[in-house]
Amino acid sequence: MSGLSDLDPAAFAELRRLLDEGLDLPGAERAAWLAALPAAQQPLRERLARLLAEADADSGTSFQTLPPIAATDTATAPELPGDIGPWRPSRLLGEGGMGTVWLAERVDGLLKRPAALKLPRGAWRQAGLAERMARERDILARLDHPHIAPILDAGVTPEGQPWLALAFVEGQPIDEYVAARSLGLRERIALLLQVAGAVAHAHARLVVHRDLKPGNILVTSEGEVRLLDFGIGKLLDDEAGEGLALTQQLGRVMTPWYASPEQVHGQPIGTASDVYALGVVAFELLTDQRPYALKRETRLALEQAITEGRVQRASAVATTAWAAQLRGDLDTVLLKALKTDPDQRYRTVDQFADDLQRWLRQRPVSAQPDRLAYRVRKFVQRNRLGVGLGTAAVAALAVALGVALWQREQARLEAAKANGIKDYLVSLFETNDVDQSDALRKRGQSVQDLLEHSARTLGSGLADHPEVRDELQKLVGQLLNDLELTDSALRVRSERVQALAAQGAPAALRAEALRALAQTQSWKDDIPSARQTLAQAARLCAPTPDLPECLGIQTDLGQIEFDARRLDTALALAGPVTTRLRTVAPGSAELARALELSGNIELARNRQEPALSLMRESMDIRRRLLGEHSVRLIFPRYQLARSLWVMRHHVEAQQELRAALDISRRTLGEDHLMSLRIQRDLGRLTAYIGLDGGGMAMLEEAVQRLLAKGADLPLVDQFDAHVALGNLLLVDGQPERAEPELSVALRLRDQLGEERTAGDATLDQSWAWLMTELGRYDQARAVLQRQLTQTVARLGEQHPSVADRLLRIVNVDMAEGRWDDAQARIERALTSQDSREASFGSPKHRAQLARAALWLERGDTAAAAPVIDAQHRLAQDTPRAEQYRLRLFELTVLTARLRCLQARQDEARLLFDQAIALLARDVPTHPALIDARARYALCLGPGAEARHQLQAAEAAWSAHAGLGRHLRRTLERARQQVLLNP
Repeated sequence: MSGLSDLDPAAFAELRRLLDEGLDLPGAERAAWLAALPAAQQPLRERLARLLAEADADSGTSFQTLPPIAATDTATAPELPGDIGPWRPSRLLGEGGMGTVWLAERVDGLLKRPAALKLPRGAWRQAGLAERMARERDILARLDHPHIAPILDAGVTPEGQPWLALAFVEGQPIDEYVAARSLGLRERIALLLQVAGAVAHAHARLVVHRDLKPGNILVTSEGEVRLLDFGIGKLLDDEAGEGLALTQQLGRVMTPWYASPEQVHGQPIGTASDVYALGVVAFELLTDQRPYALKRETRLALEQAITEGRVQRASAVATTAWAAQLRGDLDTVLLKALKTDPDQRYRTVDQFADDLQRWLRQRPVSAQPDRLAYRVRKFVQRNRLGVGLGTAAVAALAVALGVALWQREQARLEAAKANGIKDYLVSLFETNDVDQSDALRKRGQSVQDLLEHSARTLGSGLADHPEVRDELQKLVGQLLNDLELTDSALRVRSERVQALAAQGAPAALRAEALRALAQTQSWKDDIPSARQTLAQAARLCAPTPDLPECLGIQTDLGQIEFDARRLDTALALAGPVTTRLRTVAPGSAELARALELSGNIELARNRQEPALSLMRESMDIRRRLLGEHSVRLIFPRYQLARSLWVMRHHVEAQQELRAALDISRRTLGEDHLMSLRIQRDLGRLTAYIGLDGGGMAMLEEAVQRLLAKGADLPLVDQFDAHVALGNLLLVDGQPERAEPELSVALRLRDQLGEERTAGDATLDQSWAWLMTELGRYDQARAVLQRQLTQTVARLGEQHPSVADRLLRIVNVDMAEGRWDDAQARIERALTSQDSREASFGSPKHRAQLARAALWLERGDTAAAAPVIDAQHRLAQDTPRAEQYRLRLFELTVLTARLRCLQARQDEARLLFDQAIALLARDVPTHPALIDARARYALCLGPGAEARHQLQAAEAAWSAHAGLGRHLRRTLERARQQVLLNP
């Protein structure tokens, strides 16, 4: 073929596109198509007709025989040029679309070793290319890597001939190298990892190759890769205008078979394009085939295959001998690298390489097969005209079967590693072999004992199986940490960090191990060490910030800020990372942690509904990942239950505590600290809501077993145990028993110093409640006023916790009869901003009830009635309102009093009976029943029923010593009216 040398690159590109279009047409339709070409394309019509006539459309060779862009169409070898700058070419090494490459030596003798001298030619010899060559010199000067061919020199001759001298590499293109030596899959992947290392080095310096192909990847006789030809590389930090000008002048430079979809579309090129090209090279090396199945090898057909994502599965085209090894993980890895959408590919070359390394080490890869919905959607997009409802259903069925087969293969590939782990666990946990020297000891071990034994042995064991040891160190370290065996966790996690560093493990894996170590350091309150460890992890993650393991560093830092109550800083870290993880790692453990943290922050900011949604989503992910009964769910379920309790979702909190306790007892034993903590809280909550019996007994048993540990029990757990028991004894109407428990807790708090727990606020509130019950009103008010001041300073005036503190002082005011003070505090409490203010039991609900009670005390029935009626209806509409036992008792007594004042005696009697039954069933002498029964007697008036209620009230009063005068006030009035005025 001739007559093409006068075409510039743009005209040649248009000619090539039209030729592909014409070749796709049946022969009989081509003449009409040529005649109908637009006027702008008419200058190319004669050339097109000649090329179509010469082409054998059925031979499949037209793509390969298209000529390169060159100064001449002659088939003879290029003429040996004269000296080029200081270089003298000696023989032709190769030629391509851009020009020729010559073996050359320096004329001036300054450099003894030969060079590969690159010379552009023909239509490419333009000022733009000289600028591009100068750019390559600057680019390569920044690259220093053993697998990148170094630059020696560059320049332009007086005649305008650009040139570039690279170190000459004696080697073969990588595809020829592996074929000549019949290398196996593992050897080929090892070479690909060298290539990936070189490309990653360039990317880290903001250099994109943009023309990765076997011809640019040479392998020496020693098996060392050398990456060539960064001449078309593009600095990512170049000004956009300069890069655009060059592109417009010279057109797109790429090798079609290795072009990414964005290159084909002429879109901006980034590192993702190199990931794609490396994926094509990897596919070829591992299958000896190209990724695309083309009906006709034309440029147009190839570009359609690339842009439409018609990539074959490697195992489907490889030889039978290799198909089994490719099937599963390697199929998935290659398909991920060759995604049409850059955002769905590996984010970095390092990620791609890491999965290849994981395959070599028989570890799970990060890439996952396409989800069913995605694969069906892509099928429909490729077959829009032919896919009806029935076809789509069949396609979905076929894809589901493919996923199942992949999962079966995945399980088989993991079997070898699982066997290694099994052998270790058998040696650790086996209790039935009487010949073992430590069999009797192991029979008596709990999981805690076994984990701590594992912590002592893992560092020196499994030396021949580092992958297995790492998996076990990761798991055991997490379990030890979750169970708060922090000394053992710190040892295991430190040893894991050291081992991975010694092995030269991938950066992401080392970063993940450092994060785990930082978690334990944080739990031991060694925050400075935790921050330093996270800083090390962040440095390792610098090249791959979007890896889930690397994004999780922000979660870790956010947790530290949250624990320090710096909520704004914590939110600034947790919010963006949660959003990003939803995209890059949906359904992952990293996302679960970020969601949990975000939920805790929202709860602390008084945004309960979003907090609950985030927490539930986190737990759903963990259940799917770990299984419903995993030991690793104990602590997350315990934490979720405590949050649900704070949000007044008492029944759901009780369910989570029961589930956590069941797992903890089965796996750790009934006497484990975690089991007893959960039992303590479950007993307290069960007694508090009063839905079923046994709560007090459960709590007392847990506290007894906790305190029996003596000096082995951490001081903070001693404190929490006495606070929990003292508080529940008050709820249960036993102030005399509560006082010594709370007094011990006060002494323990002094010993704890700066260390504070959730029980700290509960202690203050419980002590103030006790002081009120005993008539020591000034002491109660002082404690609550101090707590109120602290809460306002920490959370702001309108936080519902401030309203809660105000209403506790209101209780003291009402007990003393200080109605004006009570009213002022009630109005202040009603200004709080509670995200659940409409729900039964919220601080605003309690404030409204307190105001109504105050109005009744002052005789303003008309003002109190609508408020009480509205609250009564709210309680009736609240599912399982009985879980708010004390609040429901207060409301029911108040409503009964209102009905009595309204002369609706039958309703009043029914309501008084309901209220008294809420408490008298478990504790007939509860102090709250003194006032309730006295008011019931007043409502009944003189008579036998009223005297019965008075006798029960007197019995409750006599059962306690030293109760406050406010509890006697109504009783005295009732006695006066019922007994002295029969």
